[in-house]
Amino acid sequence: MDRINETHFLFADIMDDSIYIVNTSSGNRTWEWDAEGKYPKSSGGTYGEDWTHLNDVEMVNKTTFMASLRNHDRVVFINRQNGVLRNWTLGEEDNYSILYEQHNPDFIPASKGGPAILVADSENGRVIEYQRKNGNWQESWRWHDTRMQWPRDADRLPNGHTLIADTNGDRLLEVNQQGEIVWSIDYPGPYDVERLSAPAESSAGPSASSVGLTSRTPTSLNKGLAVANYHVKSVVPSLILNATLYALPPWASPVSGMAILTQSLLLVLWIILESGNYIIGIRL
Repeated sequence: MDRINETHFLFADIMDDSIYIVNTSSGNRTWEWDAEGKYPKSSGGTYGEDWTHLNDVEMVNKTTFMASLRNHDRVVFINRQNGVLRNWTLGEEDNYSILYEQHNPDFIPASKGGPAILVADSENGRVIEYQRKNGNWQESWRWHDTRMQWPRDADRLPNGHTLIADTNGDRLLEVNQQGEIVWSIDYPGPYDVERLSAPAESSAGPSASSVGLTSRTPTSLNKGLAVANYHVKSVVPSLILNATLYALPPWASPVSGMAILTQSLLLVLWIILESGNYIIGIRL
């Protein structure tokens, strides 16, 4: 939800695959956009159940809104009069090199070095930023380390730092302009994080290209569990790994999560085989 003014609010409705404006004085919807008819029903998730998983909406200006269609791997811009601005869409379905089931994209305006989009690229296990340049979106910054697992929110702070909610990494952290972690706190499964002293989301934060933020990737690994976790994440499909970690206690790492899942599957298989042998024994 995004606040437009004292009486009007902008909503993203996951179940209805739509965004709409509500006048809270009257309770009436004054404008609505529905994804149905705009994209093939065979795209995204299961149509009629969790089709688009429209998980975020943000007001870019009075006439244009930005929405996250998670199951379509897209961030779209919607004009109140003209609908989807196709040439502004970031990402395309199943092209995971751009986005993979993202959460909470933030728009950085031209006044702060944009247009740019800072987004938690969840299934890719990274935070990434794209800059609008020559009519296209170009990657301008990315950040992840060996621990990052399914981030779901990232805010650019006014000082150029980035505040991140690392959901399956079970932590909140702040990264400075050089890509270094300046503080981190363990916290189970955070979804969203805000700096109370800063304007909402990334509205007052500079774009990565305007201040020359340093990207970070796991170029070197620590010994021990970090190496094992990194290799598990590189082999196991992210959807399976993240679903497993989401269901397990916060202490579960990628290695322990896969060990628990494997043991559970073996136990189920053993029960099935033993049950079959028992039934065959009775029949004989």
